[in-house]
Amino acid sequence: MKVETRFVILSAARSGSTALTTTLNTHPNIYCHGSPFFRGKKNQLALLDEVQNRLDLSKLETDPGGYMYDILNFTPGPKCVGLKAWPGQIKSSLRAISLMTKDPSIKKIVLNRKNHLACLSSFGLVRLKQSARHLFSDGLPRPQIDFDRKAFLEYVETRTWLFNWYDKKCKHGYLEVPYEGLMTDGIYKIVEHLGLDPVTFKARTTKRNTSDVLGRYKPEFHNEIVECLDEIGHPEWVAEA
Repeated sequence: MKVETRFVILSAARSGSTALTTTLNTHPNIYCHGSPFFRGKKNQLALLDEVQNRLDLSKLETDPGGYMYDILNFTPGPKCVGLKAWPGQIKSSLRAISLMTKDPSIKKIVLNRKNHLACLSSFGLVRLKQSARHLFSDGLPRPQIDFDRKAFLEYVETRTWLFNWYDKKCKHGYLEVPYEGLMTDGIYKIVEHLGLDPVTFKARTTKRNTSDVLGRYKPEFHNEIVECLDEIGHPEWVAEA
């Protein structure tokens, strides 16, 4: 079976990309993987079942660009094949992603969750749940996390650099889809961008956290967070739609 359209979703962790790819896969003509640039179990979980036994896993380290094209050039039936991508544990993943951005035959979609405090707090809650799952039991108050100002500012800088790099590399243009409205308007714009007929989507995952981003942190950090957000010009990041 021949792949007619290839695409890549350029994003970063905790940006809604898992919900997006999972929901896109309910379209009969879309076959979309997670980010392949990780090792071990995370790599296996990223790839859909049918393609896993067809790949030379050693190419993940030696030729990640070729490995990526091996993924995009296989389909069990759907004519539109894609993956989400961002730099992972593989050192040359940036080079592989750069190859995709330069290839005019690959359609590019940039998914950017611009509220960096929401992203980082989501990370923090995931880590807390992994180490202390009992705190998330039904009936208990929602756990809150600490705020590290230095780590937050470094995170903002890194994430800003990454999306600027995407913008610079995608010389043939791309569709930018915001996190807000992703599963309503955004996903249908993606389907149109891919040249496919629309279908009625039902989101396959649910939002884990509330829109009160500030409330994800312990109260003793709230004043510091508000002050920090004012200094970087994003006071609106205390909440997320």
